[in-house]
Amino acid sequence: MSWDISEWLNSFRLFWSVFLFFWALGISVIVLTVVIMKWILVVVAVLVVVVITESKYFTAPFKRTELICDDDQAKNAEWAYSNRSGNCYRLFHEEKNFEDAKAACKTIMGSLAEIKHEEEQLFLDVVLKNDWVDHWVYGTRVVGQNYTWGETKDTVTYYNFLGNKQPDERPKETCLVMTKNYVPANNIAYAIFAKWNSADCNAKNYYICQKTAKRCPDLPKAEHTVPKPPFPYIELTVKYSCAPGYELPDYAARYRDWQAKIAASPNDSSLVEPTIKTNPTMEYLCEFPGKWATGGSIAPCEPISCVEPPKRPHTTLNSTNRVYPSYIGYKCDNGYFYEEYNTTVMTAWCGPDKQWIDVPKECDTVECGEFPIVFNASANAKLNHFKDTVVWQCNQGFMFPDGSVRQWVGCRENYVNNLIGRWNVSKLDDCERLSCPPLSSPAFTKRDSNDTAYATIVTYSCVSKDYEFPDGEPIQLIKCSEEAQWKPKVPVCTKKPSKLETKGKKYVPEPKEATAAESIGYSALIFVIIFLILIFLLDLTTIWKDIRMLKYNCRHFMKRVNSNKTSKRADLQPIPKDLKDQ
Repeated sequence: MSWDISEWLNSFRLFWSVFLFFWALGISVIVLTVVIMKWILVVVAVLVVVVITESKYFTAPFKRTELICDDDQAKNAEWAYSNRSGNCYRLFHEEKNFEDAKAACKTIMGSLAEIKHEEEQLFLDVVLKNDWVDHWVYGTRVVGQNYTWGETKDTVTYYNFLGNKQPDERPKETCLVMTKNYVPANNIAYAIFAKWNSADCNAKNYYICQKTAKRCPDLPKAEHTVPKPPFPYIELTVKYSCAPGYELPDYAARYRDWQAKIAASPNDSSLVEPTIKTNPTMEYLCEFPGKWATGGSIAPCEPISCVEPPKRPHTTLNSTNRVYPSYIGYKCDNGYFYEEYNTTVMTAWCGPDKQWIDVPKECDTVECGEFPIVFNASANAKLNHFKDTVVWQCNQGFMFPDGSVRQWVGCRENYVNNLIGRWNVSKLDDCERLSCPPLSSPAFTKRDSNDTAYATIVTYSCVSKDYEFPDGEPIQLIKCSEEAQWKPKVPVCTKKPSKLETKGKKYVPEPKEATAAESIGYSALIFVIIFLILIFLLDLTTIWKDIRMLKYNCRHFMKRVNSNKTSKRADLQPIPKDLKDQ
């Protein structure tokens, strides 16, 4: 099979031409659809604006039969009445300058139109209809300043200027006109509105007059109620609502309660029938020619009352007022405060939803700070909050200067600064080493120590066998206790009782040693010792000679013994002269 390149190229050209055709056709359809939809949306927008404006604010002039604007039927038909503003409006197609137009309105008991609210502007949008020329309204200004309304020079608060701002490119144009304008889109008018613009006061334009229409008498009043709208205009229904902070009571429930009480106590004259038996309608309709038509009554609203305020421990409420927008104060009791805000009083407000706003949390406990250290003592706990009590106990063997071994301190409220507690005592003396009182010395007793330190043990005994302790023991022990007291008490010796013995019929007293025998014995012993010493001193010379003679004899005796061994006669030395006489 052979392949012809020319056939292939022809097929590709055909395919590409068909593709481009359908692509261009699709793009055209899309663009056409967008344009058509845009036109449809523009038309719908214009219709919606016109329908809403016409249905809500349009009161067709020249068709009214009620004499609201004027008592003359012919003249009344020339005016258009707005139940939104309570004013009648009339267009005059006579060209006049500003001052002449103002004077012309006065002659018919009116004035140039003042547009102070959006409702008035929307109504005039319809009244103007197809009038595309300028119309004078009662807006003026001083050169270089903003516009004001009427003779009272009220500030312009509602704006409908071209460009949504007061025109300043022509400062010498000090009067105000209103004309039909449109917002262009591709040179097509899709929204038509009346706008304001500045103009030369000497120029000649059409004008719009307004005057007050007939209306109902003053609005019925009830305490703490708000009428909306607050104008008694004909064909306008005024709806009442409770002012902020007030609510409409359930009068039907109150009437049912009254009926139940009457059934239970028919003779109770204090049960007065409620003046309102059902819930009021709270609506009034102003009908022509200026009278109120309503089927109910307006009852006064009552203040909103909040629920029971939340309670907090250690807190006192300083007010019982629960009516909105009142407030109550939470005051911390003595010894407590709000640590976060460093105060003792916080405020809660009764809100419009019957709930309390800014209710504080619990009060914090006031602290006294660390207590100064007491040496030689320990505390039972490290407490420093209000009403806490700390006991300081002296260590064993120590006591306070007043003789106690424990003392307490308490954290109390501070009368000078109630945000900081105070200790009932500023400090305690340090504990000192414990000591008992000095020991006494009862008659006929003796002790082995005079020490009074803690834990010292002292032994007491009687001075002689003729005395004894009450329990008959020979000794008594007392100890210095941790209360700095001697325990048991210091003992006292008493004289032993006499014992009588009888032998036959003769009384024989008990043998008793002389009381001075011991002292006499010591005296005799000393005398004998002194006597012996004197005798020894008197015979000392004779003794010395005897000793020398004994020494001499011993020497000769030894020589003789030695001479016998050598068989030689030893020469004996003569006796000394001082020994011959002995």
